[in-house]
Amino acid sequence: MENSELISFIILSGVFIFIFMNYGILKTIISFKTLLLSLVFLYTALIFTILEDYYYPDIFNLLEHFFNTLFSIGILIWIIKIRKGEES
Repeated sequence: MENSELISFIILSGVFIFIFMNYGILKTIISFKTLLLSLVFLYTALIFTILEDYYYPDIFNLLEHFFNTLFSIGILIWIIKIRKGEES
């Protein structure tokens, strides 16, 4: 496991703590649920990145890339919704 993977995981964990502490304010962001779901996909991908060093590297690598793809699609959808000004 690379140090950068662990650091990314720790930073994103801090982001989730911040989100849950400030959920009332942050939920006013346009399509916040889409953004939050995308971040969950990224967090899941980071977990699989760490796990692939210890168990079933091929399976966890595939899952990592799948969830990174879902994260990218989610962010794209969020950006499109923001540009349209839709709220969810």
